[in-house]
Amino acid sequence: MTQAGRPAVVALVQDLVFGSKISATAALTRVHVTIVRSVEALGAEIAAVRGVIVDLEVVDDPDALMARMRGVNAALRVAGFYPHVRADLARRAREAGVHCVLTRSEFTQRLAEVLRELVAEPPRYDSTCASGV
Repeated sequence: MTQAGRPAVVALVQDLVFGSKISATAALTRVHVTIVRSVEALGAEIAAVRGVIVDLEVVDDPDALMARMRGVNAALRVAGFYPHVRADLARRAREAGVHCVLTRSEFTQRLAEVLRELVAEPPRYDSTCASGV
């Protein structure tokens, strides 16, 4: 769950630059993040983490992804981001049970806060996301 005592998050992100941005912010917030590039790569990674970040453009079926992740880790907290022109992705993610759904620009602005919320004890969701839980 942790590396060197830091809470852990897995991020499903294909964009290398955006992945680097997440990693850099994670280092500043002392949250260990493992970047994976495909849904298949999530695999067992999610069993021992508190949260997952998902680039919603990478996911074909949010319902199937959430069911798969919940089957491995029922307490998992999930934050997703999407391009503002793809409101359909946000709607589908919310319907699937993604806790925090933000546009890419909102996610970038709130990244440190999102990381802290994903690993918070006790869980906190609604203070970061305008969409709530």
